Order: sequence, then C-alpha cells, then structure tokens
Amino acid sequence: MTHKIDANIDESAIYVLADLVAKERLTDFGTVGGIPKSSSDKPAINFSNAPYYTSGNRLVAVLSESRHPAFPNRFNWNVYAYDLPKTQSA
Repeated sequence: MTHKIDANIDESAIYVLADLVAKERLTDFGTVGGIPKSSSDKPAINFSNAPYYTSGNRLVAVLSESRHPAFPNRFNWNVYAYDLPKTQSA
C-alpha cells in the first residue's frame, strides 16, 4: 500500500505554495499544463485506483536555500502541454 493523496490536487498545491511563501523559501513560481483536466464530478484515477481532480496545471517552484522575504516572482508562462508540438515517432 502507498500513501493516500488528497483528491483535490490543486488545493494541495496551493497549500504547499502558501507554506513555502510563509517560510520565505520561494523565489519564483508558476504553472504549466501537463495532464488532462478532471473534476470532482468526473475524477481521474491514479495508479493506486484513487480518484483525483485538477485543472491540469502543474505547480513549478524555485526554492531558495536562504530566506527570501519578498513575495516570489510569478512566471508568466502561457505554455500548456496541449499547445506543444507533437513529436514524430521514427
């Protein structure tokens, strides 16, 4: 058996982000697409058969070894996994 995840992936990511800001260990952050969107009404299923839902964006965080008291910079990425060019198989 593995650990149990919170079904609301985005809420968990925001919690981690807020904790890093409060601890002054975050210099930059942003989001990037990477997985299909899902909802609490139609959740996705992970490899442990546990349901989860998400906006489809992944949190990207740049951590600091020393305190960073200023509010972190936000990446202005407009890249979503679905917008990336498809690779061609050989």
